[in-house]
Amino acid sequence: MVYTPTLWRSGRGFESRPPPFQAIFLLSKMTLKDNSFNPRNEILLYMPLKAVIFDMDGVLSQTQRLHAKAQSEILEEETGKQMEPERITAEYAGMEPGTFFEEETDTERPMELYSKKQERLHHLVEEEGVKAVPGVLNLIKGLEDDFTIGVASGSHPEFIEKVLDSLGMKENFDSFTSATKVGNAKPAPDVFLEEAKRLDVRPENCLVIEDGSAGMKGANSAGMVSIGLSKSECPADFRVSSLKELDPQTLVKLYSKV
Repeated sequence: MVYTPTLWRSGRGFESRPPPFQAIFLLSKMTLKDNSFNPRNEILLYMPLKAVIFDMDGVLSQTQRLHAKAQSEILEEETGKQMEPERITAEYAGMEPGTFFEEETDTERPMELYSKKQERLHHLVEEEGVKAVPGVLNLIKGLEDDFTIGVASGSHPEFIEKVLDSLGMKENFDSFTSATKVGNAKPAPDVFLEEAKRLDVRPENCLVIEDGSAGMKGANSAGMVSIGLSKSECPADFRVSSLKELDPQTLVKLYSKV
């Protein structure tokens, strides 16, 4: 029996029933026969981006620069070594607590220095306040009606809640996951896989927006499409220098290219 159904792509597979809104693309003329394709009749290919997962520090809030500033200050105080916050973000954002001090100093007490950094961070937050990354509020408002959206952050849960509350964003997200509460921090995929589980979405139906190389690698390892918010080359599938370059239609288009 030969028939020409309307097929919808779900992740890496196909199903006959489409999920809610996403994007439909016309594939060249094909026919389904005995589970194989033949280029004769038309079918529709459905690319279901279902969830968008955001890193927090540096993507939702301008707090990554405060993390990096605190790390830079503690590093110089302890060793006299100077390291630009931008470089710290690119190389260490989202990684296991203490990793930065373990790799950049000769200390035998990296977690003690990490604790000092956390104290400095909270002081900087109180002093400078929490500001949204330009473009993120409009992007979230555009996404929330048609997509599931979540947060996968290397920060502690209490800090995530504090930042989201400060920005008035907490109610916009369906869930959030802290890497401090999963098996391995970024660049491992654990925090992204856990967040996808909480959102009840398959990893391959997720797109991640990250500003740190470790997070981009973790998203890729999780089987998710990644967008890097970066002004230089990065390991993400796609790169933008500003969230103002993104809207729901652009995200769907980029997702469909992978």
